[in-house]
Amino acid sequence: MSVWLVPVCAFFPIVALYLGGMKVEPGGGNGFQQVLGLLLTYGAFLGLWAVLRLWLTGPLGAGLGGVIVPTLAVVLALPWETRLGYLIVGVKLKHVAAAH
Repeated sequence: MSVWLVPVCAFFPIVALYLGGMKVEPGGGNGFQQVLGLLLTYGAFLGLWAVLRLWLTGPLGAGLGGVIVPTLAVVLALPWETRLGYLIVGVKLKHVAAAH
């Protein structure tokens, strides 16, 4: 069960970097919808991690296929996961232009 600490602890800093650092923000919807979209994104992140972990533990071993590769894969898939999570509740993600 301790392997679940990796995706659980990695999600919030990574999504904060994605949404804040990449100038992506939810557009439309109220605060409840935006929080619900974030929680659905969290569910998609953990669900995809669990599926990848199941598929990759056998061929790649417990360390590489059970933790490292699934974590890297779900972090790289975060743009699609966030779009899915927010789209389910009707909130669109938009890129914000950088102010100069």
